[in-house]
Amino acid sequence: MKLSKHLTPYPILNHEDDDYVKGSFDSVVEDDLEFGMFTLRIKYLLDEPELAKLIKEGKACFLTHIECTLTGYRHFVESREDGTSVTIPTSELADQVEISSFVVAVKDIDDYKNPAFNELGYGKNASFHIDATNVLAIGATTYQLDIKRGQQAYESIGDIIVLKAIDSPKDDLKVSLDQDCIFIQVNRDIFNLYDQYKSAKKYTMISLLIMPALTKALIEMHNNEQTEDGTEGLESYQWYQVIQDTLTANGISVADISLDPGDTNYAGDLAERIFRMPLLKAMQELADPEEEEADEE
Repeated sequence: MKLSKHLTPYPILNHEDDDYVKGSFDSVVEDDLEFGMFTLRIKYLLDEPELAKLIKEGKACFLTHIECTLTGYRHFVESREDGTSVTIPTSELADQVEISSFVVAVKDIDDYKNPAFNELGYGKNASFHIDATNVLAIGATTYQLDIKRGQQAYESIGDIIVLKAIDSPKDDLKVSLDQDCIFIQVNRDIFNLYDQYKSAKKYTMISLLIMPALTKALIEMHNNEQTEDGTEGLESYQWYQVIQDTLTANGISVADISLDPGDTNYAGDLAERIFRMPLLKAMQELADPEEEEADEE
């Protein structure tokens, strides 16, 4: 999103214009792509005391505009801190993403003065009325990031996980890893409930049934890696290859899988990241008022 200074009757701090005789504003953006989620870390660099004072007083804030014209995605991130972050599903993005940062008013500001105003353009002791949402500063850098949209990780993983009904009075869950697919075995009552709710409560089903199975698979991959002669032979199964490819695409090797809950690549945490943190979405599904109707039926 590019703004033209010439559309405003008041001074804007902008490196392309001389409305201010001193001061600067810019942002630094770092990006990270992992398991189908695109994370932006934004640091704001404001060197203008009066604008910084407005932010501190709650009259203004930093604002970052993120836009992908190909998909029509547009998002605004507000912050009163000098840094913030945002995570976006890659399914929302494709090709180029433009990122611009601003300082904007969040309240009407009467009689706004700043000693850094250029007197040649606005006169001595100039003051202005600023409306809420007016732009007060434009970041010097507009970022253009290239997004290569690939296959979503959970779709690949989903191809090698199969839920199977078995005749059993027990309500436990058994995971079989000795075939090309990961087979999750449950009794028929559980299977029927899964079949009923797998669309409406997708993330609840993932959290309850799929996540434990994937975690077990990751643990067995770790154990297999620790076996010097590789006698377990898990690498020959299709599920192993798919999970390995998914990890590799995100900069993680099978050797990085850990059984320590405190490690970044702990098996349980990796399973959550592969499925894009389904627990919160599962809780939101359970809070859906339609759940009670489904239960009554």
